[in-house]
Amino acid sequence: MRKFFKTVAIVTVFSTSEKFLGFLYRIFLSRTVGAEGIGLYQVALSVFALLFTICCSGTPITVSRLMTKYKAENRPDRVAKVITAGILVTLAFAIPITLIFYIFAPQFGFLFADQRCIPVFRVVIPGLIFTSVYAVLRGVFWGNKDFLPYSIIELLEEVCMIIVGII
Repeated sequence: MRKFFKTVAIVTVFSTSEKFLGFLYRIFLSRTVGAEGIGLYQVALSVFALLFTICCSGTPITVSRLMTKYKAENRPDRVAKVITAGILVTLAFAIPITLIFYIFAPQFGFLFADQRCIPVFRVVIPGLIFTSVYAVLRGVFWGNKDFLPYSIIELLEEVCMIIVGII
């Protein structure tokens, strides 16, 4: 029970820190690009989130559960295969979707309320590949019950997004 509370505390501290950094970044962003720019950014992120869902919505939990199952059965070879399969499946979706939406972004203008979202979308869409692979890694962390590295990586991901966004 003690380990449970410690894990909850660690995840809560890191998650709260991550959300707080995101909050500060949105304040910075709103002051830099204005309300209209934030609106364009949010619309582009909404389309990105939809594509992310298509690429790997059930992957983290599936990888986690299958890893736990094969560990319980003492089949480490199957654990490695699950991780590899998860990465390959997400990449099989993410790479073509990224290329199609990056190259032909103007043809997908109907997805955006404003055509000015397209350049913003082109900036964020390459992140789909990395985010999809990370979804598999998140499942690996969950399956291994490694919540501290998971929490640290989530925080670092937010920091990287902020740094790239500022640049």
